[in-house]
Amino acid sequence: QALIDRRTAELGVLAASLHATTGAKIDFEVRRGIVDVELTRLAAETQARLLVVAALGQRREPRWLVGSVAERIARATSVPALLVRDAASLVEWAGGQRKLRVLAAIDQSDSSRLALRWAAALSAPGGSDLIVAQMVSPPAEHARLGLPGPVSLDRIEPEIEQRLEAEFRKWAADVPGAARARLVLAPAWGRVDANLAMLGSIEGATAIVVGSHRRNALARAVLGSVSSGVVHRADTNVFVIPVTLEGAAPEGAVEFRNVLVPTDFSPQAVSAVRHALGLLQAGGTLHLLHVLDPGRSPAFDRLDSMLSAAIPPDAADRRIRVTTELTTADSIAAGILQAAERQDADAICMGTHGRAGIVKALLGSQAEAVLRASRIPVLLVPSPRD
Repeated sequence: QALIDRRTAELGVLAASLHATTGAKIDFEVRRGIVDVELTRLAAETQARLLVVAALGQRREPRWLVGSVAERIARATSVPALLVRDAASLVEWAGGQRKLRVLAAIDQSDSSRLALRWAAALSAPGGSDLIVAQMVSPPAEHARLGLPGPVSLDRIEPEIEQRLEAEFRKWAADVPGAARARLVLAPAWGRVDANLAMLGSIEGATAIVVGSHRRNALARAVLGSVSSGVVHRADTNVFVIPVTLEGAAPEGAVEFRNVLVPTDFSPQAVSAVRHALGLLQAGGTLHLLHVLDPGRSPAFDRLDSMLSAAIPPDAADRRIRVTTELTTADSIAAGILQAAERQDADAICMGTHGRAGIVKALLGSQAEAVLRASRIPVLLVPSPRD
């Protein structure tokens, strides 16, 4: 109790000094317990708009296995948190003496969209410059788009760079302020958090903004935590924005403008084409795709006419544009996913044969493989039944 009384008196002196300097209302409280647990709990209880904690320097490896208070807060906070490593830059920004150079890390997930929206809304008399950073694995992007030719390991091909920038502009179209941001696409290997921290130093960022999934302990052990890793490695201030942040902008109504339909010319595929047509409004595009299966596909010279015959006869009357494509890939599912990326499809609509049990175990399911790996909505149309 004597220690609590002494700490309370010390906080009272600090609060009085802060009030005299800033004019702000200062509340203070002493709590007993584990530091990060009590801080995140108090922030949630008081519905704080920001939790500010001093972040110490990098820790030795044994300490990293447990994590510092700042790192544990980055993993657990349910309100936005600011981990301060360079206080002077923030004070000067708040006072109008300098701009805040903000680097927002994205991976086009819900958490990174929220972080980007939050970063773009940062305001103070000093103003801010927004840089959007995306770590890119050139081989992974090459495989995602199904591009031919050799793969560069240390640079991003112009075709891939243009595609990624177009995807970002579309993904961030509803984020106010994102249009003025500079996009940095950085080829990277290894840990994402280490690459982000290094890029922050290269760009001279005075703050890095990252989203947090707030995974449970088991998921963090398997997948890791990028946000706490950035806090650990960055040499500047870090804002951590949890995906649970209340007040996030609601998602708008889903509108499909470009739907991909894989077809093997079966009745199931025909049914999927009709369903896809129903998803599209006038001016939309229906893309029919056949992935060549050397063991089952008809002769190549017959496929063009078969694809043309699969075009719905009423598509033109409904002002739906229909395109066709023949492609090869390592697997049918891979060919579908790669074509969806190349065509910038909003959704994939495909028929299923309704296999079950031992048949499914032996033959697998292309629809299931697509569903597991797709980054866009997938509509599965069951086999027509009598």
